[in-house]
Amino acid sequence: LGKLTITPGTSTFIPPYGDNSLTGAVNWLRPTLGGRLYPNAIGPYDLAAVGGRYVPPVAPALVLGITDNLVNNGRLLFSGADIINVSPDIAFRLKAGSVLVPPLATSNTRKTTLVATASSGYFTGSFSLSDPNAVVGTAVRPATYYGQIVRDTDGVLRGYGFFVLADLPAVSGETVNNTKQKSGQVIFEKSP
Repeated sequence: LGKLTITPGTSTFIPPYGDNSLTGAVNWLRPTLGGRLYPNAIGPYDLAAVGGRYVPPVAPALVLGITDNLVNNGRLLFSGADIINVSPDIAFRLKAGSVLVPPLATSNTRKTTLVATASSGYFTGSFSLSDPNAVVGTAVRPATYYGQIVRDTDGVLRGYGFFVLADLPAVSGETVNNTKQKSGQVIFEKSP
């Protein structure tokens, strides 16, 4: 719930007014619904909404204004959902066609993937965490993430999204297929 304000961009931007911005204050809440994902009510939380028009890059340009300089030029940052041991964060090379060139296999032990659609700014991918666990030995927890590239308040293009991850088993009889689930955030950005 909330109110969003769209501020027109400038006529000199290409395309004209493509640099518009969206801001606002919203309230996020969820009633008690049961199930594995947040079975109890959450919120309300006061959030600041930001964004703006997504302008697709003109080929051969890449999403986020990334330049293919044959080195790691992008990164994914994950937070939330009680990621406890090793995060699936990853730096990578994005090349023409928005194709992810993964780093050496030894540095992508979480099997993190990425598909970015330049025409819409939509991105998705997956990762898999493998955590030692007293109940099941090793708990393998796969997750898929989804997001959208937006123009942030600083004018920089960034992708923001979410994923859902199963909790680690805590008592006998629990597995990653029946524990509660939590959501987390993913940020897709140009390497600094």
